[in-house]
Amino acid sequence: MRFGQSVLVEPHRLRVHLTLLSTELGGRSRPVFSGYRCQWRCTRKPEWNDAKVEFDDKRLDPGATTEATLTLSVPSCWRGLVEVGDALEGGEGSRVVATAVVLAITGP
Repeated sequence: MRFGQSVLVEPHRLRVHLTLLSTELGGRSRPVFSGYRCQWRCTRKPEWNDAKVEFDDKRLDPGATTEATLTLSVPSCWRGLVEVGDALEGGEGSRVVATAVVLAITGP
């Protein structure tokens, strides 16, 4: 898929470059582990949607970055919304605790 190309099918997984915000920037005070779930949104649309975060590292500490896969709980909410290169925000409640940039999109 080329940069800037919209997905016409429902995306089920997003490969992302993930940054867990540091505590000083309002992020978590504890690390997350692969399988962590939180709410995600595309910065172009304020609606939050649940996704599971999976990565190869054993854990991700606040302030660290890694490549990860977001498995979307409700793929239909993302249809036509997300493109490669888009910025995402991950949150717990109303607090943003992570940011990500979409590297690749896969459908069913």
